[in-house]
Amino acid sequence: SSDLKQLPNVDAVWQGVRDLLAEVFSERADLRESIRRLAWKTGRIKSTVVDAQVEAATPFRDYFDHSEPVGKIPPHRILAFNRGEGAGVLRIHVVWDADQSQQAAESCLQLARLRNQTFLRPVVADALERLVHPSLERELRRELTAKASAQAVAVFARNLRKLLLQPPVPGQCVLAIDPGFRTGCKVAILDATGRLLAQDLVYCTGSAEKLAATRTRLAELLREHGCRLI
Repeated sequence: SSDLKQLPNVDAVWQGVRDLLAEVFSERADLRESIRRLAWKTGRIKSTVVDAQVEAATPFRDYFDHSEPVGKIPPHRILAFNRGEGAGVLRIHVVWDADQSQQAAESCLQLARLRNQTFLRPVVADALERLVHPSLERELRRELTAKASAQAVAVFARNLRKLLLQPPVPGQCVLAIDPGFRTGCKVAILDATGRLLAQDLVYCTGSAEKLAATRTRLAELLREHGCRLI
């Protein structure tokens, strides 16, 4: 009785059959692997802007309408896409050729040998679009992010090693500046032994008054600590 209510007519029964077959097809490891290889070979990662007018969108303006092959995208761009998506500025999608996907899936299923291929062809298309593609898109993005993160850590470690091993500046008081636009520039005064003498935050963008205050503050720090090296 309850089953009859869930499937009130023949069309509903056939749709249920299609849905079940689509799930079966989407769970086949050989089919997924075939589409996965195709995605890495022909796929492109695309970014589009959500709202170009919001302030948070400015750092990502190069990616408002961007497309690049999945296999060639540099790690720093993957991380930028993720930051833009996390900030709600960008929409990121991985796309690949639907016709080639259909052909690869049909070949994997040996659809040409089946008598009911006319019935099964749209079922395969549904399985690809609704189940396989979204799943593989998430998988590809996880792999891209993992590789990009590992490379970023390696680069940071290499740069930090160079920084820590660089020879000191003997007998000099140093003004160190970590540049930043929106969040400001972090400033530190170090004595000849590397001991922290003072720290502050100044801005290199903004109104004329803010820039004048920055110049005044930097001059005060330099004079106060006898600093001659920036």
